[in-house]
Amino acid sequence: MEELLGAEPDDQALAVIGFCLTQLNRCDPDWIAAHAGLLLALDEAWRPARSWLSHGRPDPVLLARLDRTGLWEVLCAPHAKGALDRVFFALLDEGEPLGPAGVFLAGLAGRPGGSEAVSVMLSRLATYTARTARDEVTERAAGIWRAAVDAGLPAAALRGAGHFAFTDVLKEDTWLEFTAATIGQQPDLDDVDHVAERAARTPHSPAAQLIAATVLDHASSEGYRRALTIRHAAALFAHAPLKTLPSEKPCALH
Repeated sequence: MEELLGAEPDDQALAVIGFCLTQLNRCDPDWIAAHAGLLLALDEAWRPARSWLSHGRPDPVLLARLDRTGLWEVLCAPHAKGALDRVFFALLDEGEPLGPAGVFLAGLAGRPGGSEAVSVMLSRLATYTARTARDEVTERAAGIWRAAVDAGLPAAALRGAGHFAFTDVLKEDTWLEFTAATIGQQPDLDDVDHVAERAARTPHSPAAQLIAATVLDHASSEGYRRALTIRHAAALFAHAPLKTLPSEKPCALH
């Protein structure tokens, strides 16, 4: 590896080193530190850290050692889903190796393409949380979502939070509270029909009624998602007590 690092860049060999970077860091962190300039730089596509971000095993400690600005730039690039997964794994770590989630997400969202990157990461985080179904993961994921809402991000960065509608392991009251807070900033959520469907589970909840009314006002004007959104919202309002229905503005169910 010493010879490979000192020679002209060999894309395939360096990609293999990058793929194994987590294992190398655990076996010999001093060697990684001694070669950090070559291994952990992010300025070129052939750098081992770049292949590790896409394909290597998650390692929050290693991720925290990467240049923060360079990391944000990689996350904003096309086809960065693997790197975004590494990041949300690190944000799930209670040790906060990347610092407070809201601060990190605000820094990412502030870069060109960063809002889309945050949105995709929230969506993938929701999927992971639903599949894992562990209490500690659910609690940390909810904390990341809340941090994103509280961070004052551009509205586009919150679209992916709509995917939390699939996360049944998240308590209903928590989902309602966080979704209502999210649509206050970004009413055009992803999976809006599923958001309306989940809200319809609790028609007596003022938060659920607010969610349904808001997604109706901002749902696409055509297509099957619009039809499903109307159907689920209509079901909710059909079972909601009249005295608790939103009264600030009418909801068009046509």
